[in-house]
Amino acid sequence: MGSATFAALIAAAVVFMPIVAIFVIGFSAEPDNWQHMMTNVIPRAGVRTFWLLLFTGLVTAVVGVGTAWLVTACEFPLRRLLSPALVLPLAIPSYLAAYAFGEFLDFTGPVQTTYRAIFGYTSSREYSFFDVKSLSGAVLVMSAVLYPYVYLACRSMFLMQGRAAADVARTLGSSPFRVFARIQVPMARPAIMIGLTLVMMETLNDIGAVEYLGVQTLTFSVYDTWLNRGSLAGAAQIACVMLVIVAGLLIVERMARRQQRFTSHKTTAIVPDAIRFRLKGLKAGLAVVFCLLPILVGFAVPVFVLGRFALRRLDDFLEPRLLNALWNSTVVSSAAALITVVLAFVLSYAARTDRSRLAKGAGRLASLGYGIPGTVLGIGVLIPLASFDNAVDGWLRVNMGISSG
Repeated sequence: MGSATFAALIAAAVVFMPIVAIFVIGFSAEPDNWQHMMTNVIPRAGVRTFWLLLFTGLVTAVVGVGTAWLVTACEFPLRRLLSPALVLPLAIPSYLAAYAFGEFLDFTGPVQTTYRAIFGYTSSREYSFFDVKSLSGAVLVMSAVLYPYVYLACRSMFLMQGRAAADVARTLGSSPFRVFARIQVPMARPAIMIGLTLVMMETLNDIGAVEYLGVQTLTFSVYDTWLNRGSLAGAAQIACVMLVIVAGLLIVERMARRQQRFTSHKTTAIVPDAIRFRLKGLKAGLAVVFCLLPILVGFAVPVFVLGRFALRRLDDFLEPRLLNALWNSTVVSSAAALITVVLAFVLSYAARTDRSRLAKGAGRLASLGYGIPGTVLGIGVLIPLASFDNAVDGWLRVNMGISSG
């Protein structure tokens, strides 16, 4: 076993340690605790999580696949501008988007204010309006900022795969929609599934947006059970359920990757200037609206709301507390990026130089870290580290008469 494979095994062990800790804590709890969680907490939070994942997946699939096909297969006004702009919502964190939509659609926000002015309403009791602080609001927010995962995967697939088959279908007189539905979507299924897997893992991982919008998901239940109710074992038990869901998503993603071998590999180069269906009149207008709307909802609205608040407090930009937070964020993100690059290099090098199952298994095991929600990972990391710290402190007290603090 080479040094690269040994380093890859260490990296995999570091990732696997929190998972083992979570299951040990969860299954070492009293049976009554499991019964309480399975009866009162997990079913309710699990149902809400299921509906959130389902509808977010459906919306992101429709928006991501539809926009990717329009900008790659059709020609319409503003296409060249909209194609890169459709990625912009990825720059907006989901929790910031939730706060922005909460303000934008609030009673005092611009939407309801304009609505009341048009129809002459003076009180919220006189009309009904969309409640963003709900499950449907969470679906809107998560879909608005996460659809680019599906868009990017499908856009690359549409540019590289199935070009010859689509051209043959066009020469035989097939309509654009028929080519899209019968040829390009089936060939893009692996890319769609990979994008949806990323969307669902990000949705499952979110806590800030769902907490603000009042949706009790499994991730929020982990946080609430651990910190607010003081039950670490209960939080670990919910985390075990989440890990099962993550494992299922990763299995689906792996199966989707295997299906890629059934797609056409005759054309692997991106063809940005290929002949496109030219849309005119109403169809062109609808294409522009369909591509522009996700950008407005997922990027323009949050930037407008947050920018308006920021302009009101320009004098606070140099406040020491804000600068300290900026410094901490920069240090943490830079350190995390550096460690990630080093670990990825080690794992990739080991997989390239060592073709054994051991090296491949280490790489796959280490890749599980991406799918583990941050709250779940926090439990799995803090508990072993806290136990190690207590053990070191106890040894120092007994043998050296000092405390590590």
